[in-house]
Amino acid sequence: MTDRPLKTSDTHLLFSMYEEGPGAFEQLPAGVLTIFPERGFKVRWNSRFATIWQLPPCQDATAGSVFLADLEDHCQCFAIEGACFQLLPEHFSLDGAEDVFRDTLYLNDGRIIHRSIGVSESSDTRTLHCVFKEYPAKQAEQLRLQEWADKFDALPDHICLLDLSGAIVRANRTMRERFEPVHGRLDGLDYRLVYCGTATPDPQPPCADVLSGGPAVDIETQLPTIEGWYRVAATPVNDSRGRQWGAISIVSDITDQVRLRNQAGEQQQQLQELVQSSLDGIIFCDEFGVVSLWNRQAEIILGWTAEEAIGRSLDQVIVPESAVEQHQQGMARFRRKKSGPLIGQRTEVPARHKDGHLVDVEISISAVEVNDKTFVCGSIHDITDRIQTQKELIHHRDHLQQLVEERTAELQQTVKKLEQEIVVRQRVEIALRSFEERLSTVVSNIPESVLLVSSDHRILFANGSPPCSSLTEVVGRQCCELWPSNAAQELQQMLTQGAAEVTQRCIVIDEHDGAGERVVEVSVRSITIHESDNEFVLVIRDITLERTQQRERERAGTVQAHLSRRNALGEMASNISHEINQPLTAVGNLASAARRSLRRLDQAPPAIEEMLGEIIDEAQRAGNIVHRLRDFARRRPVERKELFLKECVESALILTANELSVFRTGVTTVVPNDIRIYADTIHIQQILVNLILNAVQAMEGENSSRRQIWIEAFVRNFTVVLKVRDSGPGFRDSPAGNPLEAYVTTKPQGTGLGLSICLSLTELNEGTLSIGDAPEGGALVTITLPATFREAQTGQQS
Repeated sequence: MTDRPLKTSDTHLLFSMYEEGPGAFEQLPAGVLTIFPERGFKVRWNSRFATIWQLPPCQDATAGSVFLADLEDHCQCFAIEGACFQLLPEHFSLDGAEDVFRDTLYLNDGRIIHRSIGVSESSDTRTLHCVFKEYPAKQAEQLRLQEWADKFDALPDHICLLDLSGAIVRANRTMRERFEPVHGRLDGLDYRLVYCGTATPDPQPPCADVLSGGPAVDIETQLPTIEGWYRVAATPVNDSRGRQWGAISIVSDITDQVRLRNQAGEQQQQLQELVQSSLDGIIFCDEFGVVSLWNRQAEIILGWTAEEAIGRSLDQVIVPESAVEQHQQGMARFRRKKSGPLIGQRTEVPARHKDGHLVDVEISISAVEVNDKTFVCGSIHDITDRIQTQKELIHHRDHLQQLVEERTAELQQTVKKLEQEIVVRQRVEIALRSFEERLSTVVSNIPESVLLVSSDHRILFANGSPPCSSLTEVVGRQCCELWPSNAAQELQQMLTQGAAEVTQRCIVIDEHDGAGERVVEVSVRSITIHESDNEFVLVIRDITLERTQQRERERAGTVQAHLSRRNALGEMASNISHEINQPLTAVGNLASAARRSLRRLDQAPPAIEEMLGEIIDEAQRAGNIVHRLRDFARRRPVERKELFLKECVESALILTANELSVFRTGVTTVVPNDIRIYADTIHIQQILVNLILNAVQAMEGENSSRRQIWIEAFVRNFTVVLKVRDSGPGFRDSPAGNPLEAYVTTKPQGTGLGLSICLSLTELNEGTLSIGDAPEGGALVTITLPATFREAQTGQQS
């Protein structure tokens, strides 16, 4: 180490015994060397440092006359490292050093020195302190053994010492952490149990021959108890007399190495197959031109087999005799400079075939580095056919040139005639253009869409975009591209008929955005342009609005007739209920009289009296049903009064009992007995009947086990909330529009008035009605009605 300026920086203080005085400096149990970089690298050491390195005691005069390099030269003779030993290691930097540098020095006499180096700053200068702690030879041997044990445990491979019986004497940390959770303590365990899973001689582990006195082994194998590939190395261990007492086993995981090696082999095989299957000839040679690779296509092009070409130089195989000297000069230049004018270029050259004739080839040459050696790779493509084709093309070009010259005079005369015809055609085109502009102006003002279609159904003219078409520019397109498939098929059929008379048809077009359908009226007429060529004139008119108005008129008439029939049915139901009520009253009175007469008898049968009672009850129940039906059907003014909501729900269920039974629909009601509302009885019954019938019809396609209706009521914020929910499909996917509007329905035979009437009746009773889909699925109708004063107070308190 030469005397060089040492860079210092503010680092933490190692120690500063020197500032405490010479007495404390001398009393340190360790050897200390203090260096003053800012005082010309002056050094000072204590007595212990002098003893370790066999130096005289440090005096002030001595400190000033000893250089750091001389001190290092003196200490080098003691260390095992020899010339590599340095008091200040090269990699120790004082710039920004925040830690103490520590290492271990081994001396020739067996001693071990632990060294610590740090920087401290005193009040007037910076000092560098080197502390040397000495361990004698006996203690050093223990330290070496401890260091060996630490390194033994730090190794990542499975390492163990075995005696001659195969028992594990000691295993390193890696092996213990891997196998002790499975086998417990490894010391004394037969190592065959660890790696083979059994202590029997079969299968024989890799260490068996070494323990039997055989040589060291180093093999790659798979172990029964561990997945993957492993390198197993076993070496005999002898005592001081040279007798074998055991072996050391090292097991390294090489699974990744084996996989990479297999992949490399596969890649090498793939590369070899790629080279052999190439459509071009591929040749490898060294820098002297000796061939080392010759693929099958090179054999086909040049005639030499791989066995014949490999090992020979290129000038003996493919280089023509006239180019041998030039080739040798090029190879010599390549050996010197590793480059050449043909490297990285494509060149057309003649190559010598095995039978002696020359073959025109295109060769591409590149330099390749493999294992620090430079090779030349040549890719050869046979261009004999291309050269022959080029010669033929040149011959044909000359012949064509002669023909062109002969025809030029004739073409000049023809051009003069064409120029005259062009003048005449220009005049005709001007007249036709004027006529077309007038005709286009007339057609463009026609409200209907007019199209002129060619025989292959391509649009030649259009006065605008046809109705129901998303395209703005239609000229040049196929006529059937303007509409969906169903309308396009009908239009295709009309154009295919090609009748001279006018063909008229109404075509329904489905809108893509789900807004419904549109109807256009299409008139087609065929016009003959040439004997074998026809064109078509299409007049298209949007009649969607007319059809819609006509359907609305028909629908309104149907609904009016239906309502008239329902009104007549209501009148008939009222009359029939009046007629039926009298016989039911008579049946009840006769049954009561019969029961009174029966009670006067001494031995009247109890069963007959019980049956008469049931007849009386059923007659009364039938009379009540007829009475409710008559009230429900007859016309009457609005009579709002205080009602029990549960009685209205029960009456609606009685009126719809037949439909609920036929469609096997269950009903669950949660309506408290004390909820009272201020409303019209018949209106509430009609609302509930309509909602129940709508729910039953909506669930007609569902499984019978899933048909269920829930009716729930509660009081909230001065109002009574009534909810009717079913297990049907709900309103979300309804494509018909708003179900609360009149005449909107999804049922084939429906009138579309059920929910609309419910909304009107709810508003007549100062309530609100809303529809939606329940979170559990199905339709949900929510009705709010005014509550009585007591229910309002209860709802406010809740």
